[in-house]
Amino acid sequence: MKNLMKTLGIDATNIQGGGGLTHLLELLTHAGPEQFGFREVRVFGGASLEKLPDPDWLKKIYISRKKLRPWEQIVWNKIKAKRLLASSDLVFAPGSTFAVKGVRHVCLPQNMLVFDSIESGRFPFGWTKARYRILRHQQLRSLKTSAGNIFLSNYAKESIQRFIPKTNKPTRVIHHGVDQRFLSNPKNTLSPKKHLKLLYVSTVNFYKHQWNVVDAVDKLRGTGIDLSLKLIGGGHPDAIKRLYKFIAGKTDFVEYCGSVEYETLHEEYKKADLFIFASTCENMPNILLEAMAAGKPIACSNYPPMPEFLKNCGIYFDPLNKSSICQAISELAQNPELASNLSSKAYQEAEKYTWKKTADETFDFLQTCVEN
Repeated sequence: MKNLMKTLGIDATNIQGGGGLTHLLELLTHAGPEQFGFREVRVFGGASLEKLPDPDWLKKIYISRKKLRPWEQIVWNKIKAKRLLASSDLVFAPGSTFAVKGVRHVCLPQNMLVFDSIESGRFPFGWTKARYRILRHQQLRSLKTSAGNIFLSNYAKESIQRFIPKTNKPTRVIHHGVDQRFLSNPKNTLSPKKHLKLLYVSTVNFYKHQWNVVDAVDKLRGTGIDLSLKLIGGGHPDAIKRLYKFIAGKTDFVEYCGSVEYETLHEEYKKADLFIFASTCENMPNILLEAMAAGKPIACSNYPPMPEFLKNCGIYFDPLNKSSICQAISELAQNPELASNLSSKAYQEAEKYTWKKTADETFDFLQTCVEN
């Protein structure tokens, strides 16, 4: 066992919920920091800290920055934040927006929209698009001044490092895990059904292309394939309005449910016959991994990094080409033997992604950075 002399800080001040909170929750639930030389982990954040576990080695420090005006934010970063965070030997910034100068830190960028101008360009002109440009500037500054960087996929590492000068600082690709409740071993064979239930779980957004999927399903039904589509996920208000326009007149076979509690999401996968994922921008597609773990035949976007994770365990399509989407769905719907084979392979691939492995690899890397 390594010498237990180090303290680790985690800057969770920008984490309110969603995937960022899930990652932090699972990371700390499965962590054994003492094995990697950390005697204490201090998490700095807001009300979301209440959802984190309470092991003896974890100390929660509540900080609220919601009501700070711009000049107060600058003062907070320069004085209060530095005093709090500098008390740790190393600070882990899982959001990669770390503005406190002079504090040794490790970054983990999680949003590829920040670094992909083409995909963020799909958003209408306004604050959201401007926000991604601001975040790119902030996160690149954090990544350049860090003691080390973690990436969620090889695609993310290659894409983001193009913006960063080459250095000898340590970097590592560490994947997220999959909650074990999503694991559902598929049957050896799939019997043809008169009616097939297609599921798409994802936030409704301009780079998720739910409307293209709706039109593809409509077209397939016209060819005689009895298919319905269920869409799950909240999202961007303008994107949701656009989706409703495409759904109009198709509610007999298209159901949009909005958000579903993450704790019950695995039940939705079980109800589906087929799964589709049509995103054109991901860092690490956690939803795709959940569908793989659920043992579902998958029609998937051919944009990276999806093939990095699904590999040869699904049928790929171009999310911007409705005919391509139709062909992929049709290939699964009309070939049960192929669908069964692919779902079994996808399930076996998903079993490799555990949160225990994520936690061990993360703390091992942080230990390397604090001693480097």
